[in-house]
Amino acid sequence: MERTAGERKLLSQQEVFRLQEEQGKVVSGCKEKIQHWKKVESDYEALEKRLHTLPDKLSYEVMVGK
Repeated sequence: MERTAGERKLLSQQEVFRLQEEQGKVVSGCKEKIQHWKKVESDYEALEKRLHTLPDKLSYEVMVGK
């Protein structure tokens, strides 16, 4: 017997568990990517701050002797 487009198959408990397992893996992967990009953002902001203050630290008084 064929199902029509409006009919849905009920999932077994095992299928639901498997689906939850796979969704958990995807969520974990997304969380890892979020943490990675937050770190990249933090590193970028630190670099940007350092580049803005770099010229302040590059001028020094020099004594030249003969």
